[in-house]
Amino acid sequence: MKTQDGDRCWQPLHPAVKALALYARRSPDHPAKVRILKLLAASLPLNAWIYLEPRNETRFLAVPSDFIGWEILTKGCFEPESLALSRRLLERHGGWFADVGAHHGLFTCTMSAARDVRVLSFEPNPASFLRLRDNVGRNNRPSVHLVHAAVAAESCLVPWRHAGTEGGTTAWSHMARDGEQADYLVPAVPFYGVVSDLGWGGPTVVKMDVEGAELSALAGFDFDAQRPRFLLMEAEPLWPEKSAFMIAHGYSAFGEGGRPLGGEGSQPFLEGNALFVDDGLSDWQW
Repeated sequence: MKTQDGDRCWQPLHPAVKALALYARRSPDHPAKVRILKLLAASLPLNAWIYLEPRNETRFLAVPSDFIGWEILTKGCFEPESLALSRRLLERHGGWFADVGAHHGLFTCTMSAARDVRVLSFEPNPASFLRLRDNVGRNNRPSVHLVHAAVAAESCLVPWRHAGTEGGTTAWSHMARDGEQADYLVPAVPFYGVVSDLGWGGPTVVKMDVEGAELSALAGFDFDAQRPRFLLMEAEPLWPEKSAFMIAHGYSAFGEGGRPLGGEGSQPFLEGNALFVDDGLSDWQW
């Protein structure tokens, strides 16, 4: 298992989780390793799964039954390059950060540690929103504004599919797709409406990960009055459609190491993400 070290690595605080993380990250792989990890992890209480990011003293509860929590336990990180890029852009350009599809708050908690940075986070899944709220409270971040809703073109109710499991860890919940049975309805709001109500201008950085519903969420943005400078978006699925939408709105796409992205075919995405940059920014740096 490939691991990360240093200030991008989340460090467990509980002695038992420290031992499990050491075993997961350093011991040789073998057929029973994952089974042993999951068996031992299941015996620990919820509050054992709090991690610390040393660079900014951010605490984050991440259970191994969740995909992000499993990655942190076994590798020490989740999307460390995307987090570092978002932080660099905020540090250089100031302004505020939007987390659309915040899940349990990994990006929200990390970005809100920066000085004078406001964060606006959207999460429609009820269980995930409670974990997000608790993680934000764990770090005493009054600059974070939480919205328990999805983002869409207009205020409405959308059918929601509850998370199942993939490989023993929680899969993402998502807006019910054609042919899928919805488990419940969740509220959706336009991004521009919430920002207007807060009296904020356009965000500096938007992170968007909404499990294939990105085009629906983007329809709720006002790219004139509240134009994001940077938008970090999960590339798949529907990469050609997402790329075409953003190009039509005056953005260029970049991947790993700042390499330009094309609209079709295999692309050098950054941990599965694409960074869209406002074409009006001539002095930005990766």
